[in-house]
Amino acid sequence: MKYDFQDDRSKEFPRMVIAGISFACNAKCIHCIYSTFPETKQKSAFKKVFMERDIFTRIADQCSQYPGTLLRLVGFGEPLMHPSIMDMAEYAKQAGCNVGLITNGSLLGEEEAKKLLKTNIDAIDISVDAFSKDVYERIRVGLDFNTLVRNVKRLVELRNEMGKNTFIFCSIVEQAEVLPEIEEALQFWGKIADKVVTRKFLTFGLFDRDENRTPYYEKRIPCFLLYDRINVDVSGQIRLCGYDSFGKTDFGNIENISIREVWRGKELDRIRMCHQEGRFEEAGLCDDCKDWPFHSWQTNYMIDSFDKRR
Repeated sequence: MKYDFQDDRSKEFPRMVIAGISFACNAKCIHCIYSTFPETKQKSAFKKVFMERDIFTRIADQCSQYPGTLLRLVGFGEPLMHPSIMDMAEYAKQAGCNVGLITNGSLLGEEEAKKLLKTNIDAIDISVDAFSKDVYERIRVGLDFNTLVRNVKRLVELRNEMGKNTFIFCSIVEQAEVLPEIEEALQFWGKIADKVVTRKFLTFGLFDRDENRTPYYEKRIPCFLLYDRINVDVSGQIRLCGYDSFGKTDFGNIENISIREVWRGKELDRIRMCHQEGRFEEAGLCDDCKDWPFHSWQTNYMIDSFDKRR
């Protein structure tokens, strides 16, 4: 297999730009570093709770120049807590971006769901993580399973009633609590949403939990993230990947440097070459990565979902 850019276009600009718009959350999920490690907020390089509009518009404007790129709205928290989330999604769509959102679904009541769908957002990824109320509420502490089910069902109904083309899918993190009922969860959510997927549990270098994860790879290979996507945090700092929880990598701020400049820059090319030559210890943050066996070149949930929508 060739470990490289998917095509010439992705050499110019990432296929996915991940915008961490929110550092606030209404849940304390057991697999999330936001809630499991209280010191994260203090140690993190993220100086703001919500991404400012001018930073977001810079991201959206740059992404809009590359039709194949997906702008994914995420956060070290819940994106729908951002007070301007609907305006941001609408701006990005009107600018010509392909837009996806990941959410825990708890805030997607009737009115919010309508507002989100009216933006013509391309894909919504809802983290469901369980089949039963008991397991769900042990995993996603602070949230209510019945509310989630009601919100997801109504979101799909509204999408259909409004004639929107938004792809709605559910995702489940493979962790010990849900594994005994994962097949039931896949069947249950698969009957509601357009698709349901599972994701590997990731440690982000901070968890000691052993989830008996089945790796995609036994021998280390170049990381596909370096050829596929890039992250912009809540303050506008461009980061290498989601593994960089405490801002150890810094490619500059989007106020002063473009995503394309970073993507085609010497430092990112140097890191890619280290991966290609097996010199991971020289690739900075990558040297200590514990999650590399669980990132697959064959799986890209949000991009795949957007492609199917088209």
